[in-house]
Amino acid sequence: VQQIIVMLTTAFEVYARTRFVELNREGKTVNMEALYNRFIPKRYRKQFKEEVREIASKQEKTELEVFIEGIDRRRPINFQNWEDFKDAYNKGYGLKIGEIGIPNDILLEVQKFIKWRHKIIHSKDDQTIINFEEVPPAEPIFTNKDLAEKGLTVFQRFINEFHKATLRL
Repeated sequence: VQQIIVMLTTAFEVYARTRFVELNREGKTVNMEALYNRFIPKRYRKQFKEEVREIASKQEKTELEVFIEGIDRRRPINFQNWEDFKDAYNKGYGLKIGEIGIPNDILLEVQKFIKWRHKIIHSKDDQTIINFEEVPPAEPIFTNKDLAEKGLTVFQRFINEFHKATLRL
Protein backbone atom coordinates (compact mmCIF):
# COMPACT_ATOMS: atom_id res chain seq x y z
CA VAL A 1 0.00 0.00 0.00
CA GLN A 2 2.87 2.35 0.77
CA GLN A 3 4.29 1.65 -2.68
CA ILE A 4 0.89 2.36 -4.22
CA ILE A 5 0.79 5.74 -2.47
CA VAL A 6 4.26 6.51 -3.82
CA MET A 7 3.28 5.41 -7.33
CA LEU A 8 0.04 7.42 -7.34
CA THR A 9 1.77 10.62 -6.29
CA THR A 10 4.60 10.03 -8.76
CA ALA A 11 2.02 9.51 -11.51
CA PHE A 12 0.34 12.75 -10.41
CA GLU A 13 3.68 14.58 -10.64
CA VAL A 14 4.48 13.19 -14.09
CA TYR A 15 1.01 14.00 -15.39
CA ALA A 16 1.06 17.55 -13.98
CA ARG A 17 4.50 18.27 -15.44
CA THR A 18 3.69 16.72 -18.82
CA ARG A 19 0.32 18.46 -19.10
CA PHE A 20 1.95 21.78 -18.25
CA VAL A 21 4.18 21.55 -21.32
CA GLU A 22 1.41 20.04 -23.49
CA LEU A 23 -0.79 23.06 -22.93
CA ASN A 24 1.87 25.26 -24.47
CA ARG A 25 2.21 22.88 -27.42
CA GLU A 26 -1.56 23.07 -27.85
CA GLY A 27 -1.24 26.81 -28.39
CA LYS A 28 -1.94 28.08 -24.88
CA THR A 29 0.25 31.05 -24.01
CA VAL A 30 2.35 30.51 -20.93
CA ASN A 31 3.48 33.45 -18.82
CA MET A 32 7.21 32.69 -18.58
CA GLU A 33 7.96 35.91 -16.76
CA ALA A 34 5.53 35.01 -13.97
CA LEU A 35 7.12 31.54 -13.70
CA TYR A 36 10.61 32.98 -13.44
CA ASN A 37 9.42 35.50 -10.85
CA ARG A 38 7.72 32.85 -8.71
CA PHE A 39 10.19 29.98 -8.95
CA ILE A 40 13.65 31.51 -9.45
CA PRO A 41 15.17 33.69 -6.73
CA LYS A 42 15.76 37.22 -7.94
CA ARG A 43 19.55 37.07 -7.59
CA TYR A 44 19.78 34.05 -9.93
CA ARG A 45 16.95 34.94 -12.30
CA LYS A 46 18.88 36.73 -15.05
CA GLN A 47 21.54 34.02 -15.28
CA PHE A 48 18.95 31.25 -15.14
CA LYS A 49 16.92 32.83 -17.96
CA GLU A 50 20.04 33.13 -20.11
CA GLU A 51 20.98 29.50 -19.48
CA VAL A 52 17.45 28.29 -20.22
CA ARG A 53 17.28 30.23 -23.48
CA GLU A 54 20.74 29.10 -24.56
CA ILE A 55 19.95 25.44 -23.89
CA ALA A 56 16.58 25.77 -25.63
CA SER A 57 18.26 27.19 -28.70
CA LYS A 58 20.99 24.52 -28.78
CA GLN A 59 18.60 21.62 -28.19
CA GLU A 60 15.80 23.02 -30.37
CA LYS A 61 13.36 22.98 -27.48
CA THR A 62 11.02 25.64 -26.20
CA GLU A 63 12.01 27.86 -23.33
CA LEU A 64 9.20 26.29 -21.30
CA GLU A 65 10.43 22.75 -21.93
CA VAL A 66 13.90 23.58 -20.68
CA PHE A 67 12.53 25.54 -17.73
CA ILE A 68 10.35 22.60 -16.65
CA GLU A 69 13.09 20.01 -17.22
CA GLY A 70 15.48 22.17 -15.23
CA ILE A 71 19.19 22.72 -15.51
CA ASP A 72 21.75 20.26 -14.14
CA ARG A 73 18.99 18.18 -12.55
CA ARG A 74 17.65 21.23 -10.72
CA ARG A 75 13.97 21.56 -11.51
CA PRO A 76 12.53 24.89 -10.46
CA ILE A 77 9.02 23.47 -10.10
CA ASN A 78 8.40 20.41 -7.96
CA PHE A 79 5.04 19.12 -9.15
CA GLN A 80 4.91 16.79 -6.13
CA ASN A 81 4.67 19.87 -3.96
CA TRP A 82 1.04 21.06 -3.80
CA GLU A 83 1.93 24.76 -3.57
CA ASP A 84 4.36 24.53 -6.50
CA PHE A 85 1.75 22.67 -8.53
CA LYS A 86 -0.96 25.25 -7.80
CA ASP A 87 1.32 28.22 -8.32
CA ALA A 88 2.74 26.87 -11.58
CA TYR A 89 -0.68 26.50 -13.18
CA ASN A 90 -1.90 29.79 -11.73
CA LYS A 91 1.16 31.84 -12.74
CA GLY A 92 1.78 30.04 -16.01
CA TYR A 93 -1.76 29.73 -17.36
CA GLY A 94 -4.03 31.62 -14.97
CA LEU A 95 -5.67 28.36 -13.84
CA LYS A 96 -6.73 28.47 -10.20
CA ILE A 97 -7.05 24.94 -8.84
CA GLY A 98 -9.59 25.94 -6.18
CA GLU A 99 -11.90 27.46 -8.80
CA ILE A 100 -12.23 24.68 -11.38
CA GLY A 101 -15.04 22.74 -9.78
CA ILE A 102 -13.18 19.94 -8.04
CA PRO A 103 -14.86 19.22 -4.69
CA ASN A 104 -12.89 20.49 -1.71
CA ASP A 105 -12.77 17.04 -0.10
CA ILE A 106 -10.98 15.67 -3.18
CA LEU A 107 -8.48 18.57 -3.13
CA LEU A 108 -7.77 17.89 0.54
CA GLU A 109 -7.41 14.15 -0.02
CA VAL A 110 -4.92 14.64 -2.87
CA GLN A 111 -2.87 16.86 -0.58
CA LYS A 112 -2.93 14.20 2.15
CA PHE A 113 -1.67 11.53 -0.23
CA ILE A 114 1.12 13.81 -1.42
CA LYS A 115 2.09 14.48 2.21
CA TRP A 116 1.95 10.76 3.00
CA ARG A 117 4.16 9.96 0.03
CA HIS A 118 6.79 12.33 1.40
CA LYS A 119 6.48 10.72 4.82
CA ILE A 120 6.86 7.20 3.36
CA ILE A 121 9.88 8.08 1.22
CA HIS A 122 11.73 9.94 3.96
CA SER A 123 11.16 7.53 6.80
CA LYS A 124 13.02 4.33 7.51
CA ASP A 125 10.03 3.02 9.45
CA ASP A 126 7.12 1.05 8.06
CA GLN A 127 4.05 3.31 8.00
CA THR A 128 1.29 0.91 9.06
CA ILE A 129 -0.74 3.81 10.49
CA ILE A 130 -0.16 6.74 8.18
CA ASN A 131 -1.57 9.52 10.38
CA PHE A 132 -0.24 8.57 13.81
CA GLU A 133 1.54 11.95 14.23
CA GLU A 134 -1.53 14.13 13.69
CA VAL A 135 -2.40 16.66 16.35
CA PRO A 136 -5.01 16.51 17.66
CA PRO A 137 -5.03 12.74 17.40
CA ALA A 138 -7.31 11.49 14.68
CA GLU A 139 -8.93 8.18 13.94
CA PRO A 140 -6.06 5.93 12.76
CA ILE A 141 -5.72 5.51 9.00
CA PHE A 142 -4.22 2.12 8.24
CA THR A 143 -2.17 1.47 5.13
CA ASN A 144 -4.40 -1.28 3.83
CA LYS A 145 -6.34 -2.21 0.70
CA ASP A 146 -9.11 0.31 1.48
CA LEU A 147 -6.59 3.17 1.61
CA ALA A 148 -5.04 2.06 -1.68
CA GLU A 149 -8.46 1.96 -3.36
CA LYS A 150 -9.34 5.35 -1.91
CA GLY A 151 -6.09 6.79 -3.26
CA LEU A 152 -6.78 5.46 -6.72
CA THR A 153 -10.31 6.89 -6.68
CA VAL A 154 -9.20 10.29 -5.36
CA PHE A 155 -6.43 10.71 -7.92
CA GLN A 156 -8.64 9.51 -10.78
CA ARG A 157 -11.37 12.00 -9.88
CA PHE A 158 -8.89 14.82 -9.48
CA ILE A 159 -7.03 14.15 -12.74
CA ASN A 160 -10.25 13.71 -14.74
CA GLU A 161 -11.71 17.00 -13.52
CA PHE A 162 -8.40 18.82 -13.72
CA HIS A 163 -7.85 17.66 -17.30
CA LYS A 164 -11.31 18.86 -18.30
CA ALA A 165 -10.45 22.26 -16.82
CA THR A 166 -7.21 22.43 -18.82
CA LEU A 167 -9.16 21.72 -22.00
CA ARG A 168 -11.30 24.81 -21.31
CA LEU A 169 -8.28 27.14 -21.15
